[in-house]
Amino acid sequence: MSRQRLVRTIGIAAMLVGLFIGLSPIPHNGDNTCGSAFFPDGYFQCPGEQNERLLLAFIFLIPGVVMVIGSMGGKGKKGD
Repeated sequence: MSRQRLVRTIGIAAMLVGLFIGLSPIPHNGDNTCGSAFFPDGYFQCPGEQNERLLLAFIFLIPGVVMVIGSMGGKGKKGD
C-alpha cells in the first residue's frame, strides 16, 4: 500500500468517525433527544452537550479532510 493511499484511507476513516459523532443523537431525560451536534432539536436545547459533540466531531473531520486533500496532490510527479 502506497503512502498516499494509506493517508487517504486514514483521512476517510477520520471523516467517518467525525460524521458519526456529529450525527449521533444526544440523549435528554430518557427517551427524548436534543437532536445531534449538526442538527439540534428545536424543542429540547442542550447547548453544552451540543457544543462538546460539535467540537469533538470537528477534531476528527478537519484533519480527515486535510489528509484526503493532501493525499490527492503529487500525482504525475514521477519521472521528473
